[in-house]
Amino acid sequence: MADIILILAMLVCAFVPFATMARLMLGQQYGYALTIVTLLVAAFVVLMYIPLGLDFDATFGIAFVGVLPAIIGSVLGAFLGYLMLRRRFRTKR
Repeated sequence: MADIILILAMLVCAFVPFATMARLMLGQQYGYALTIVTLLVAAFVVLMYIPLGLDFDATFGIAFVGVLPAIIGSVLGAFLGYLMLRRRFRTKR
């Protein structure tokens, strides 16, 4: 049961940035999209190298269960939004 909860938590952590980034890219708000990706990567790096008063297992768990799926989801959402935007404005040959 704990494995299912862990996978669901990772899916939620990945899907929320995925949907957000796809919407931002479709709205042509590239600055906000890049800022979100940058903040997620910075949070991952901070959790990997600075323990923040927690033990290393807890910080690695937060980094790999919460932040890394969010980074992957946001990058894939941005790529999907870019492809959809490119398709929308494609010229007929």
